[in-house]
Amino acid sequence: MSVLEEIRTEQPMLNMNHNLVHTLARKLAAVSRYDIYIKDALDQGCEECADLFRQFKDEEIRHIQALRDQICSHCQEGSWQ
Repeated sequence: MSVLEEIRTEQPMLNMNHNLVHTLARKLAAVSRYDIYIKDALDQGCEECADLFRQFKDEEIRHIQALRDQICSHCQEGSWQ
């Protein structure tokens, strides 16, 4: 058995929990980028674009909160593996 096959067989973390963590990491990275996008839009005189990026950032923050709540729920239930 190859190393990759062993890792897949051992499943150090459930796929569902891995997906939650992976999605959370991507959303956190996106939020930090939106500040740059907002500044760029303002520097170039486009308030509408800045507003759009603010909306996207707000949505990402709501998603982050939902992901965090779900991860906490899994931990409290003992289903975090």
